[in-house]
Amino acid sequence: MMLLTDLDRERLPLVLDEAIRIRRSHQFYLWAQGGLQSFLPHETLICLSRWPGGGRAEVFSRLPLPGGAEEGVREAGEALCLALSRHWSAHDRLPCCIDPTTDCPLMVTVLGSKVGGPGLLHACDLSAESGTSVFVFLGLAGTPGERERYFARLLLPYLANALASLPPSGLSKTLESDLSPRQRQVLAGIRCGLSNREIAAELGLSPQTVKNHVQQLLDKLKVSNRTEAALCSVITRPE
Repeated sequence: MMLLTDLDRERLPLVLDEAIRIRRSHQFYLWAQGGLQSFLPHETLICLSRWPGGGRAEVFSRLPLPGGAEEGVREAGEALCLALSRHWSAHDRLPCCIDPTTDCPLMVTVLGSKVGGPGLLHACDLSAESGTSVFVFLGLAGTPGERERYFARLLLPYLANALASLPPSGLSKTLESDLSPRQRQVLAGIRCGLSNREIAAELGLSPQTVKNHVQQLLDKLKVSNRTEAALCSVITRPE
């Protein structure tokens, strides 16, 4: 079975080069929802790491997830990482299909019905200091096959290294509480990919008023554009 097409061979070096250059969370988000989609098309990527005395959990999704879902993943990060690592080990430590409803009910608990259907799981054991990194691709077009498993194996080191290079960042609870109710509504619209005009129509505001709210959001979140603002709401974690 031919796993690499001519187009794959053309795109792959560019995607790998982008991965090596990732240093910020918004760069990881753009890569995961951009070049990575050519090889592992998905809607939501859950990244978990666990090491002695610590860990991290990140959610990168092109879909609006239920309220509190991202924080739920972070709060359950260690338990999720352990459960998924066991599932991976039970499948010979190779990329494997995972149905959250039967294989990891905890994921359904924190993410809701958005995780329905099969996903693709792969992980790696790093050094004793670095611990374990786990990656789950959800919202696939269908059941992952040999092509998807091949690219999961190929891309795993780049995923792990890119995740490890991200600094602790995101919107703290204190900063999030500084947003007004209206600004939270506008931020929710940005996360859903709505334009200023669409947000204005939904909230019964003028486009100029929404534009002002967006600028205030960028200032409060200390980001430079809408993409970074949307990502802040995805990677928010408690201090």
